Amino acid sequence: MYRLITCNRIYSAINFLPALQLLDKISIFGFPTEKMQKLFSYVESFASSVCYFHGFEQRDVSFIVGDFRNEVFDEIFSPHMSRVEEVRSQKAFFQTFESFNNPVVIRDFAQSWDGLHKWNNLNYFIKNFGNRIVPIERGVMLEGQGMKESLMTIKDFFEEFMIPSSIQRIWPLSLFQDKHEKIAYLAQHELLNQIPSLLSDVEAPSIGGSSPKHINVWIGTGGTRTPLHFDSYDNLLVQIVGVKYIRLYHQRESKRLYVLQRSKIALHSKQGNMSQINCEKPDFLKHPLSKDAKFTETILYPGDCLYIPANHWHYVRSLTTSASVNYWF
Repeated sequence: MYRLITCNRIYSAINFLPALQLLDKISIFGFPTEKMQKLFSYVESFASSVCYFHGFEQRDVSFIVGDFRNEVFDEIFSPHMSRVEEVRSQKAFFQTFESFNNPVVIRDFAQSWDGLHKWNNLNYFIKNFGNRIVPIERGVMLEGQGMKESLMTIKDFFEEFMIPSSIQRIWPLSLFQDKHEKIAYLAQHELLNQIPSLLSDVEAPSIGGSSPKHINVWIGTGGTRTPLHFDSYDNLLVQIVGVKYIRLYHQRESKRLYVLQRSKIALHSKQGNMSQINCEKPDFLKHPLSKDAKFTETILYPGDCLYIPANHWHYVRSLTTSASVNYWF
């Protein structure tokens, strides 16, 4: 009798798995997840036994921060760089939030988050959510370069891209240029809405008593790059795994940044929120005014947070295999 019940449960779970993946696709293509939350929960409860994969070894993305700094600082930072302002306390930031008109880094912002330890093991997602379907950008998100978007299971995404990426401890710019086909990104995706059980791995901060309007997850190989752009929201970018380099320009520099009015790579290109500038390989003959554009720079390590005011230009490159969460207010 026990074997019969077990077999029936497994059979039911296998039948529910295609339904769960169909719901994933529906949510990815824009149907409001909250309207399907009860259905999601019901289907997921039956499919969960099939989504769980067994027997994976611990595969951490880890490094010694001090060694990493010595290896990359000379290459990454500009010769006469201006560093982003830093604070060491969440309390200090939130108490004086209204006084910050420029970006600020809050070091060790998320050191207590469970995600810092769970997400650092690349097999965590494969084990628990391997059959879930997510949108993946393959290649490089830059004007004039090929980037393909496709739907993949989390298992395939991690096995094909994330785990091989982690073998390369640091992704210098030269490697990024040589291995476009090895770069893949789950970018600006509301994964926490799609898989609510991940919410317990992070904490949703508030700014001035306001809760986030949108929460996006970014998980990708080393070498992912987000072109210079701005958002119309105040933004908290929290680094969970790996290391990212960020360059920032004030809105007053827009006249030197050759704003794109239309872009194949920008969903909101009509806002004029994308720049033509290739930040780390600028073409001053083509964009001479950009040579005088003033900017600040920073590197985010696991647990760090960067506050980016609304309409502040920013460019992001992953220096390692990486995972981040950003909160728009």
